[in-house]
Amino acid sequence: MKLYLASYSSCKKSYKELWEYLQYVWFLETYLVFKNKWMQKDFQLYNKKFLLDSWAYTAFTQNKIINIDEYIDFIKKNKKFIWIYANLDVIWNWEATLKNQEYMEKKWLNPLPTYHLWSPIEYFKDMVKKYDYIGLWWMVPYKNKPKKIEQFLDYCFSYILKNWYKTKIHGWGLTNIKLVKKYPFYSIDSTKWLNGWKYNNFMFFEKNTINQKLAIDMRKKLWIDFAKLTNDEKGIWNIREYVKYILYVNKLQKAKKMDYYNY
Repeated sequence: MKLYLASYSSCKKSYKELWEYLQYVWFLETYLVFKNKWMQKDFQLYNKKFLLDSWAYTAFTQNKIINIDEYIDFIKKNKKFIWIYANLDVIWNWEATLKNQEYMEKKWLNPLPTYHLWSPIEYFKDMVKKYDYIGLWWMVPYKNKPKKIEQFLDYCFSYILKNWYKTKIHGWGLTNIKLVKKYPFYSIDSTKWLNGWKYNNFMFFEKNTINQKLAIDMRKKLWIDFAKLTNDEKGIWNIREYVKYILYVNKLQKAKKMDYYNY
């Protein structure tokens, strides 16, 4: 399973201390951030191709409009630096999202299609038949409804497995550690590693699981004053612990043959 560090540019100075871990992580950034900067500079620094998020959800929450033709032109100009790029979703409108997917494909692009939890299930079935890699997204209004999300994921993965498809699944914004372990995702992205400098919450991998602990709790356990670390040092700590967990999950997936897309 690939781990994408979402919003990687928030603490990108951290990575110079993480060379031994960079082979296990990839980077995700939004079109909003990259549209006004030179992608090649970051590519040369990290030798990493990026997963480009269309910025659709943030645009929706801020009542802004993304010009799809400008998005397409940006992708074409920077394609050699991008490993995968997302379709331009239209939140709450699966038909418009499908039209954008088809429009981008007519422009000779292959965007990663995304199925939203509230969309018709037939749309998901068609996507699984047509594409070998799709994204799943369940935010708004289900972020705080884990049972609903698990029902959704149960159906999606069972449908893929029962029909012997090898469609790979990306979990957009997947921060629920239990879901990472339970389902055979091919890739996920998460901003959880940023919680160190955002909330003084630190990840800690122990006994085959990972938990978030407050700086004061970590200080009692390890005699390190995490609250006094720099933002980059906080990012380094969380990335290291997250990578340990992802490597454990990868071994677990292989042992249980959960990584169906490899068979």
